[in-house]
Amino acid sequence: IVIPPELTDFYSEKMMYLPHCFAPADHKNSAAHLLDGGDHVTGISAMPNSAPTRAHYGISEDKFVFCNFGQLFKIDPLIFDVWMNLLKRVKNSVLWLLRFPAAGEVNILREARKRGVRESQIVFSDVAPREEHIRRGVLADLFLDTTASNAHTTACDILWSGTPLVTMKGEKMTSRVAASLLRSVGLEEDLVVKSYAEYEELCVSLAEDSDRLFQLRTTLEARRKSCALFDSQRWVRNWETVLHMAWRRQESRLPPDHLQVEDKEPVFRDADGSIFDNNNDTNDVTQVEDTEEDLHDIHDASTTSVSNANSRGSSSNYRYN
Repeated sequence: IVIPPELTDFYSEKMMYLPHCFAPADHKNSAAHLLDGGDHVTGISAMPNSAPTRAHYGISEDKFVFCNFGQLFKIDPLIFDVWMNLLKRVKNSVLWLLRFPAAGEVNILREARKRGVRESQIVFSDVAPREEHIRRGVLADLFLDTTASNAHTTACDILWSGTPLVTMKGEKMTSRVAASLLRSVGLEEDLVVKSYAEYEELCVSLAEDSDRLFQLRTTLEARRKSCALFDSQRWVRNWETVLHMAWRRQESRLPPDHLQVEDKEPVFRDADGSIFDNNNDTNDVTQVEDTEEDLHDIHDASTTSVSNANSRGSSSNYRYN
């Protein structure tokens, strides 16, 4: 998704296409304990069960909370206009941002006033340690993605917390990342839009339809441990496979070409046994199948050979996504 075939002419490298998402996310291994009610959060141990509460961040329980926990420089005027419209259209709503950096807070509040939004509708919190950062994501109702440069790691964190994320898919790689993440949990059709108008209307619709929003949250929670996005072992297998494919071309003295890995496993398995498979999309790229014997042979290749291949510049001709 991040670099579709029709945009490859804008890159000097050849593409290595992974079947789900270019970004590995190990939350199933490193963050599984954060949402089980255990006492793991740093810095807020005085709260009951160490679980974050809205009150701790100065947010009322009755508010509808839009949030974005990314760096403030990613907020451009166009998406900020949409966010301010949301605060005016959705009753009793607030926008939760981070002081990331702290110097940006005064500028954000000034621009909000220019757009007719009260300062009380924008809540700022400090950047927190990773464990607290992930667990407080549960407190928000809907994450608003930035469009010029999407959330990357932050998007993975928020999806792991179970909070739905709305994004708009652009043309540049950095503006398509969140769409790739949502595809890897099977929610691309529900939460990815193509225009600012669609973005605003979807957010308003979700804010006004608590049943639909709750269903999206429960879906994320149910798929956390089965979806491709958080299956790091699966990601590594696919990454190794595409490296093998590139190595085979190198050893065969073939020039670099676009490569695509196929993954026959479903994107996720729901609790009722249903599965979702979006691996049947075809791109205009080279597809190479390796047998198990081939892969073992390649794995056994000496590090000296790999180093020699790198010195010939083969590795610099690929970009993975």
